[in-house]
Amino acid sequence: MTELTPIKKIDTVLAFFATNKVAELYMPYEVIITYCLNEDGSKFENNELVMILNKLQKDGYILHDKGTHPSTQKDRHLYYITFEGKVFYQQGGYGQQLINSASESIRAEIAEKTQKGNQLVLIWLTVILAVGALIAAWYYLTELWKFYCHT
Repeated sequence: MTELTPIKKIDTVLAFFATNKVAELYMPYEVIITYCLNEDGSKFENNELVMILNKLQKDGYILHDKGTHPSTQKDRHLYYITFEGKVFYQQGGYGQQLINSASESIRAEIAEKTQKGNQLVLIWLTVILAVGALIAAWYYLTELWKFYCHT
């Protein structure tokens, strides 16, 4: 039995909805929990599955509705995948979102370091130009002094 990370668990449930044709119509909670308890030999806790379904619903990837079982007339929870859910799954789900976020952070950090390096180079170039301007000013002042005062 393998232990899945929370991201892998939520992606497993999202994949179940995205790859199941029945999930476009409705998916009873009982079917979802049966799938999740047996998938990959790993076990989802019942409360964990409820939290995952709530997260997917909050993010707009699935919808929840209450229905009545035709034979028993008992209330049952039905879930549907949304178009946004299908698109999100095709883009790699929460795992890919995590990877994209990490690579964006790395890219921003590299850009910041590069910018600081460029800023330091510009400061040194400014100092060199200022010193050069002072030397040129001193040279021309001495030349003017020699020409006008030393004749």
